Parts: sequence; C-alpha cells; structure tokens
Amino acid sequence: MKNRRLLPVLLAALVAFGLVAGASAQEPRYGGTITVAVTDDPPNLDPHITNAASARNILHNIFATIVEMNEEFVPAPGLAESWEISDDGLTYTFHLVENARFHDGTPVDAEAIVYNFDRIKDPATGSPRASELSFVESYEAADEYTFVARLSQPYAALLPALASWSGMIVSPTAVETYGDDFASHLVGAGPFKFVDHIRDDRVLLVRNDDYFREGLPYLDQIIVRPFVDGEARVINLKSGALDMFYTIPGKDLEDLMSYPGVVVESVPGLGYSSMYINTRSEALGNPYRRQALNYCVDRDIIINTVFPHGGAVAAYSPFSPATFVTDVDDERIPQRDPEKVRELLELAGSPNGFTFEVLYAADEENTRLITLVQAMCAEFGINLVAQPTEFGQILARAGEGNYTAAWISLTPRNDPDLSAYPWFTSNSTNFAQIDNPVIDDLLTRARAVSDIAERRELYRAAADEMLLEMPYLFLFHRAEIKAYRDRIQNFPHIADGMMRFESVWVND
Repeated sequence: MKNRRLLPVLLAALVAFGLVAGASAQEPRYGGTITVAVTDDPPNLDPHITNAASARNILHNIFATIVEMNEEFVPAPGLAESWEISDDGLTYTFHLVENARFHDGTPVDAEAIVYNFDRIKDPATGSPRASELSFVESYEAADEYTFVARLSQPYAALLPALASWSGMIVSPTAVETYGDDFASHLVGAGPFKFVDHIRDDRVLLVRNDDYFREGLPYLDQIIVRPFVDGEARVINLKSGALDMFYTIPGKDLEDLMSYPGVVVESVPGLGYSSMYINTRSEALGNPYRRQALNYCVDRDIIINTVFPHGGAVAAYSPFSPATFVTDVDDERIPQRDPEKVRELLELAGSPNGFTFEVLYAADEENTRLITLVQAMCAEFGINLVAQPTEFGQILARAGEGNYTAAWISLTPRNDPDLSAYPWFTSNSTNFAQIDNPVIDDLLTRARAVSDIAERRELYRAAADEMLLEMPYLFLFHRAEIKAYRDRIQNFPHIADGMMRFESVWVND
C-alpha cells in the first residue's frame, strides 16, 4: 500500500499542499478497532451543552447531523436528504431520510428535530448553541419527515451550523429518560453507538448495525483516550498503541512526517489560539492594559519557537486566513512595539506594569507558549502568573466569569459567524464578558448577509473594533494536522475539528 501525505506549508500563505502517492486500490473491509487520542478528557459529551474541542472531535460519530459539510465546505445531505430555501431566505424546508433511527430504536422524524430545536433554544438548557439558532423564529413538523424552519431575517450560517453541534440530533426519548444524566447515556443516530465514558481513561463506541446509510460503518469499535501530554501522544502513535490523533506538537511535526507507518495530513486551520480575557476582571478591566498585551508579544518568535517546522500563522482576530475574511500577513496583525506598550501602560495608570493570572492546561506545548509570553510581558513589568489548571475547570470558570485570563484554543468552525457571534456578542457565550454595541451590530449584520464581499467588510470592521476592545489576545491560527497509522484507510480530512469514521476501514 502507498502512503498518502499532504505536506503543510503555512508560513507564507496558509495553503496546504502535498504529494499524493496514490490511494489504495483495496476493497473496504469490515471489522477492526481503532484507538484515537484527544487532548483532554471531555468534561461533557452532550452536543447541546459542551464547548470542549475534545468532545467535538468525536461527537459526529455518535450524532448524525441534519446536513453535512464536504471537504470544500459545501452543504451535503445528512439526516435531511434534500432541502429548499425560499427566495427571501427566510424559510428552510428539510426533507428527512425515512430510514434513520436513533440507537434506542425510535425514529428520527420531524418531531424529533422540533424537540432538539426546543431543547437548544430553551434558556433552562443553557445551551451555547442557542445563539446559532437565534434567528430561527418558528419551526414545525409539516409532516412526519418534513421539518420547516422560519427565520426572522436571513442567516448565512444556518446550514453550516446544522452541519455542526447545532445540527447534532439527540434522541428525545433518551433525554426524557435520563434527564441531566444524558451525557452519560448518549443516544444519537450516528454510525457508532456510545457504550461508556470512563473518566480519564476512555470513551468507547461500537458499530451501529442499523445506521441509515447502507453498508456503513466498517469498523467494529472506536476507543477514544485522553492524552494531555503531546509527547505521550507521539510515542504511542509511533509504537502503534494509538492509531490517530490531531494537534501534533510543533516540534514533532517533521519527525512524524518521515516516520515509517505514519501518515501526516494538513489542511489550513479555521480555529484560533488565544488568551481569553475577562474584561470585567480587576486586573484586566482597563482596556489600555489589555491593548498593551497585544504589543508586548512577538508573534513571529512565538510561532517559530513553538512550530519550528511550520503549522501556524499569526492572528489578530477570530477569523482565519483560511476563510474569506482575512489574509496571511494582514497589516492589521499587531507587531511588537515597546514604545506603544509603555504609552498604553501610562494611559492605563500602570506605568510600572501590573500582575494578572492566566489559567492554562499544562501540557508541554502550552507550557512553552505561556513561558514565552510570560518573558515578553516581564520586560515591561507585567507579571503573568501562570496557573496550571485542568481543562474542564478552565471552561467551567470561564463560563462563570470566575477568572482573569485563560489560554484556550477555539475549535475550528465551518463559517466565520460560528467563530465570532457566539463568543463576542453580549447575549451569547461571551467568556470575555464584553458588552460592545458596535461589535454586536457588526456581527449581527454580517450573519444576515449572503454576499461574500459584504460579509468580509463587516467582519473586518468587527475585527478592528476587537483590537480596541481586546476581549482576547489572539496569537495564531493553527493548521489542522492529523497523524495516523497507515492501517487506517479512507479518512476524510475536513478542517472543522471533527473526526469522521463513518467510512474509515483498516487494512489488517
């Protein structure tokens, strides 16, 4: 069998290119188990509740989505085999497949979709997905397998949202049966069934023999294991104890690309890595202090140190150059500027600097990153106190507003709206605790526009406002790089943070 390798070159243009040595001519085989690593133990696996990237990596295998996205990010059939959009963009009519059933045997019909929309939009659920469906004014089951959604205004990202977390359909029967404990008894309609989640050990999935797509999946089971330490992921992949992971430590990229039996694939990343800032905290409530951080850091040094073999480009906003919004080497990217830092500290009334705490998950790469930023800030009397914290606790404290700053990487999303609106508007997840009418207005208008050029300008204006507000210290956009053993065949690499094993098979 010949390997397939896509070699990442992102430093100049965030365009992945590669050498494709040819695909296997073998026929798919049924059976087999694969072991996959995620970067932390998901604190919650309920798709309507969780914000954890490690959960997003695997949930698509348990929960079928209303629509799907192909590798070109074009909407494709999912639970809906077809759909129509009215000329005014306000009415979406989805025609569901008629042979889909949840893992508990109940039908996936239009009433089940209504139940899921109700659950996401119910304030009692506290779903981070609610903002993604905020323009959906009403919805109904027009008949058993026809679901109709009516919008208050056009929403360009509705289909991308329904191909992601918001479109992951849970079993109404299971939710009613297990209530708050549903996350321990997940029931979807995806290609694999949830068996259990043993904390800090594994998530076990087994083949769904009644999957609505005939002949799929091929694998018997998937074992998902949390590996916080990046070096441990690499060692276990080389030994064959692991079959796949993504988020490759930058220093190990070149080694894995040439390691026998390992395939490395890269596509431009859609997410961002940044320091989340509580703009209402005592230490960072002053915008001049926050702006000073932007000019303390040297993004080029950080990227070249943490990713010596490529794999990231500088960021100044949530919008990756892999989208239509920004460009590599955009002139808006802040450059290290000692004079400007001192000027901003004077304006903040803190000429001698200040102290603040940053929560971070203490793997090797994050520790290197935090140490670099810490040293750059220290030159101006800014004392960054790095506090190692379990990732689930970071998310919980950020959600409560009980933090000053936290290092978090956003899961890649398949539309700019989904990377921005839920996080930077005053009525959404809003870990930054901001209330900026200008950003609210720009992001709200952008999601209602279908013209790409107009959306681009609105998002760029929002990014400019974020440079003043400084809700996050954006550092880089990371390429989406996956490494896997060459026994894995037919893996679809879509840059949205989800690993899809529906059509994967192993050549053992």
